[in-house]
Amino acid sequence: MAASLASAFAVGPVVLLPPMIVFALALMRVDILAVIGAGIASSIPLCLMVQDMTMADVARTAILGYAASLPQVRALSGGGLASMLDAVQIVCITSAYAGIFKETPLLAGIDRVVRRMSRRLSPYGVTLMTSVLTAIISCNQTLAIMLAHQLCGDLDQSANDHALDLEDSVVLVAGLLPWSIAGAVPLASMGAPITSSMALAIYLYAVPAWRLLSGWFAARGRARCAVR
Repeated sequence: MAASLASAFAVGPVVLLPPMIVFALALMRVDILAVIGAGIASSIPLCLMVQDMTMADVARTAILGYAASLPQVRALSGGGLASMLDAVQIVCITSAYAGIFKETPLLAGIDRVVRRMSRRLSPYGVTLMTSVLTAIISCNQTLAIMLAHQLCGDLDQSANDHALDLEDSVVLVAGLLPWSIAGAVPLASMGAPITSSMALAIYLYAVPAWRLLSGWFAARGRARCAVR
C-alpha cells in the first residue's frame, strides 16, 4: 500500500501538516467551519509545492473530486463539491419533512408511545428503540436522525445527553440496515458485499450494546444504593 501511494503522490512528513492542524484545532474545540477552513488553507500550498499540481488542478479536484490516474490508488478517487450535491438535496428534502412532522399532528400517536416507553426504559433505551424504527422506515440516516430527535427530544435529559444518545444510536444504527443509504451506498461504491460487510461493522453495534449494558449496571447500582 505504501508503495502504491508513493507511486501516485509525493509522500513525506510534510503532508501530515493539514491533518495535524485539523486535529489540534478540534482538540481546542475551535468552531468546525474554522477547522475546515484551516485544513483547506494548509492543504493548498502542499498541493502546489509538494504534489506539483497547478491551481487549475486544485480547483478542478476541489469541485469534481480526485481522479486517480493509477489503478493501484483508484479506491481514493472521489470527493469534491459535486459529490455532495446529492447529500445536500437529501438534507433539504429531509428538513422539509421534519418541518411537516413538527408542525402537524402526524407523529402525535408515536410521540405518546415514546413517552410511555420512557417511564419503563432509560432515555438511551428509548432513543435506541426509536432510532431502529425510524431508520427502518426512513431508509436514510438524515431523516432518521431528525425523526428520532423530534420523538425523543422531550425526554427527561439534558440537551448534551440527548445529542450523545442520538450519536450512539440512530447515527450508528442507520449504517447497519442493508436498504439504508448510510451503509448500502458506500459499500456499493466500493463493490463490497453488503451483508457480510455490515456483519463486520463491529463498532456500529458494539457501541449501542455497551451503552445498554453500562446503563443497566448503573441502574442496578443506583437501585442497590436506594435500598441501603
